[in-house]
Amino acid sequence: MLCKNWNANDYAQHSSAQFKWAMELIDKIILNGDESLLDMGCGDGKITAFLSEKCRYVVGSDVLDFKCMDVLELSCHEEFKGFFDVIFSNSVLHWIKDHQRVLRGMYSALKPSGKCFLRFGGKGTLAVFQPIIDRMIKNDRWSEYFSQFTDMWWFYDSDTYIQWVKDSGLTPISVQCVSSKMSYPDRRGLEGWMDLFVSEFVDRFLKQYLVDSDGEIGVDMVRLEVIAKKELASGEV
Repeated sequence: MLCKNWNANDYAQHSSAQFKWAMELIDKIILNGDESLLDMGCGDGKITAFLSEKCRYVVGSDVLDFKCMDVLELSCHEEFKGFFDVIFSNSVLHWIKDHQRVLRGMYSALKPSGKCFLRFGGKGTLAVFQPIIDRMIKNDRWSEYFSQFTDMWWFYDSDTYIQWVKDSGLTPISVQCVSSKMSYPDRRGLEGWMDLFVSEFVDRFLKQYLVDSDGEIGVDMVRLEVIAKKELASGEV
């Protein structure tokens, strides 16, 4: 998993859209209170805390200040093989390139009949940002800082993902790209989320995209939502 200088307080202040998306996904999970659940990429922990009130046992994993578990090495954690009833992940997996490896780890960690509920950036997410980013990193002011730059995020389409889910051994229940929007009350809100040569980027963005009548700044996004199941092995009940 990509490791960055990550600040939980900053994330808590600028993650209202991620919180909303998480709650929408949680609404699709049927919990009876005795499940074991893995929150993969738990951020500042507020969603993990919410889920802990609905499950018997919850593990939150992230890069700082939480139980450490590299999602690419999930299948290597012997103590968690066949352990979880539910694996939940919201707004995280687009930071990881090798999703096939992640899915195989999920298969290993799920109990038979266990399910994963995933939501993350899908193909088309950066459609409004990427052209601006591409021009900026070639600009004389910024180019020297990006001479070694490679993408830090990966966005996939639903058809590709359906095949990857099947290849992992999981059975896809629902895999779809969903249009969504991140809204910020003003320029400072957008800058707080971007945190990357912020001021000039926002200047360029706002020249191309209009603020709505309430003064809010809306950013069109695409979420790839995946619900899949680990089937019972032959002979299991």
